[in-house]
Amino acid sequence: MAEIDRREVLKTTRAWFARIAKASASDRFRLDYGLFLDDPERSFALADEALYIADILRQNARDGAVRRVLDLGCGFGVHSVLLGASGIPVVVGIDPATSKFGEARRYAELCPEAGAVSFVRAGAQALPFAPASFDAVLARESLSHVPEVIPALQEIRRVLRAGGVLHVRDYNNAWGIPGRAARRRAWRVSEEGPAAPPAEPFAAVRRRLLGARFPGAGSKAVAQAARAARGHYGDVLMRESLNFLGTGRVYEEPEFPFRDPVSGAAEERTFSPPQIRRLLLETGFAPRVIPPRHFHARTDPLGRFAAETRAFLIQAGFPVSLLATPLIECVGVKGEIQNPKSKTPNPKPLPSVTVVIPSRDGTRGGNVERLREEIAAQTIPADVEVIVGVFPCGRAHNEGARRAQGEILVFLDDDVRLGHTRVLAGLVGTLLAHPDVGIVGASQLAPLEANPFQRLCARDLHRASFPVVGVLVDTDMATHAAMAIRRDLYDKVGGEPGDLLRADDQVLRARVRQAGYRVVVAPDTWVFHPPPESWRAFARARMRDGAAAAYDRRTQPDLLFDAPEGAGVRATRRRSFALRAARAGGALFRDLWGGRWLRVASRLFHAAGYVGGSFGWICPEAQGWGERLRERLLAVGYTRTRFQAVDRELLSQRFDVRAMDFLDARRGRLRWWLRAAR
Repeated sequence: MAEIDRREVLKTTRAWFARIAKASASDRFRLDYGLFLDDPERSFALADEALYIADILRQNARDGAVRRVLDLGCGFGVHSVLLGASGIPVVVGIDPATSKFGEARRYAELCPEAGAVSFVRAGAQALPFAPASFDAVLARESLSHVPEVIPALQEIRRVLRAGGVLHVRDYNNAWGIPGRAARRRAWRVSEEGPAAPPAEPFAAVRRRLLGARFPGAGSKAVAQAARAARGHYGDVLMRESLNFLGTGRVYEEPEFPFRDPVSGAAEERTFSPPQIRRLLLETGFAPRVIPPRHFHARTDPLGRFAAETRAFLIQAGFPVSLLATPLIECVGVKGEIQNPKSKTPNPKPLPSVTVVIPSRDGTRGGNVERLREEIAAQTIPADVEVIVGVFPCGRAHNEGARRAQGEILVFLDDDVRLGHTRVLAGLVGTLLAHPDVGIVGASQLAPLEANPFQRLCARDLHRASFPVVGVLVDTDMATHAAMAIRRDLYDKVGGEPGDLLRADDQVLRARVRQAGYRVVVAPDTWVFHPPPESWRAFARARMRDGAAAAYDRRTQPDLLFDAPEGAGVRATRRRSFALRAARAGGALFRDLWGGRWLRVASRLFHAAGYVGGSFGWICPEAQGWGERLRERLLAVGYTRTRFQAVDRELLSQRFDVRAMDFLDARRGRLRWWLRAAR
């Protein structure tokens, strides 16, 4: 720009700040621009910066024409007004802060030389402008404060015309050495306090929000979840806190660890040059990181020396300049990408849904009735079939599918609790939205009121829990606890094996995958599935699983699969016994070496149950064990009176009987066990 133009801009800037000083600027404005209010002659730095930005926009725009500019995060509107005074015909400033919005308008009225400068209160993630409304967008110290950078950049690209330019100029360079210590101090204050009233530290806000959302979790658990979920906000904060309460850990790292838990606004987030370049590439810009240029208003000897030193380092080379300054600058030109218009399909009517709940006694301590109430409160209607007294689980599911009238089958264990009123909608909606999905499951968490041992099981044991996810995830953790499948697909693959005592859902998943479908867990859909409440219940369950595995190996070895460790994608065909024993030994050694004692105990109890089941010392349970055991006991000489004298609960712990011929072969041992049981 010509020298005369620069003199005019300098004159306009000095006169404008003099008018603001006479009009009694607010304390907040004086905090940022008090130097120029006290001495308007120093405002040459702001004028030079505005002229520099206008030149950058014109040089990088595809045709050089810059008529309409959007100032993103304009604050008090100083740079919006100065861009207008620098020859930009139309400047629109946006900022979500209501307090700054009114002052920006008032100050802009004091500078009639700026031309058409206006202000709109809006956030960067939802710009209230039509597509291709602007020739250029200035993001000066604003991208480091928006809640989500990618959506903001996508919105910026939408409102830019083809060939328009985005100029990012931010004083939060992650590589810059100056200012690093000050930023970290500010981060700690915003997170932990002390904060000036009425502000509240982010950690305290998270504790308050989580305490209100999860009142049954206890104050100690809520405080731990608030610390673990640092950096998250909104729905993601609730999801990751729920994951921590249900599984003992969070699964999604925050983009930035110091953010407002309510709005998501970042407290001086930093960007490295490669990071800002990658973000612009991902959102459809042609980016170019440029050497930063500073404009100083200091006239004292120390200030001049600092400015000259920084200028020397910048001239020494581009990499050095990125370390010598907190400023980062980048320009991105919007490419001409045509987005085809997609027609919104007509919504299809929801298919009918039947929920199948297998249960031994039909009550499960009153949980079945509570589960019925939760199903009735769901956002989509569903019929309920409770299958009482049918065992194993695969046989009960087949019976429920035979009785069901719905097009979609939802299987729930009788001890689960639904996480919210959209669980069925999440399962059914995933099947409707993704035709390639055959089975969809829900995430599994420990109940909020779980005791410490249950939380330990959920955190340390494989497949005891699965975190709430934000996207569709292919995994083998779509289990009987909560899963949905189309009725026609269930019939097509032959349902579930009716004689397997365990892992019948693994066979169903394998059959569905062989038919060409995916097995997934739905996003933001979870149930509460309680782990064992005590060491005694834990040991009993693991030994029973081991005995059942031994029985299945003897009776139907062709249907067995090895489940993946953790949340693997799919199970594999069962290998030879020697290979499986070697793998189990290696896993036991890893757990011992890592100090995971609960996993060690789990493997040992399972191995004991497997050995006991293999040699006939322990029997897995079966449908109708009581009546059939009564018949066998009478057959070996026990009278009805003596049988009734045996504690049924104690007897069930020792004789969870599956194969009655097992008793015929061991009558003598049975009599000894009964005498010990009494």
